[in-house]
Amino acid sequence: MSKVNIRFNSRKDSSFIIILIGTVLLLSGILIVSFIEKDFYLAGLLPMIIVFACLAMLVWMYFGTYYVLSEDKLKWYCGPLRSSIDITSINTIIVGRTLWVGNKPALARKGLRVKYNKYDEIYISPETNEFFVEAILKLNSEIKIIR
Repeated sequence: MSKVNIRFNSRKDSSFIIILIGTVLLLSGILIVSFIEKDFYLAGLLPMIIVFACLAMLVWMYFGTYYVLSEDKLKWYCGPLRSSIDITSINTIIVGRTLWVGNKPALARKGLRVKYNKYDEIYISPETNEFFVEAILKLNSEIKIIR
């Protein structure tokens, strides 16, 4: 039996890009203000470390958000955050509706709300919702799809 590993990159919505650029500008402003301070090493070192850590995290999330379907798991990666869900525990996928609160390793709106176990839910945004749904239905045909 061959091993299935299909990778789906996350779609990148313009709203996430605007938030990313706004955050970069805000953090850069903080960094510039810290450079203007007279006692840079005391007042500016901590803000500089915080700014670079936040920028690194955002860039990691931007380039490192994707999903992998294997024979028995849906694995998701979002920067340093990662986890997996048993495909047999997935019961419903809602297509095109955004989850605003909760576990959301996604960079776009109108993705997929994946319900699993009894009460758990995760929101993902693969580049093409339809291709992802087709691929996961081949692995578990009992998943209910709501459009």
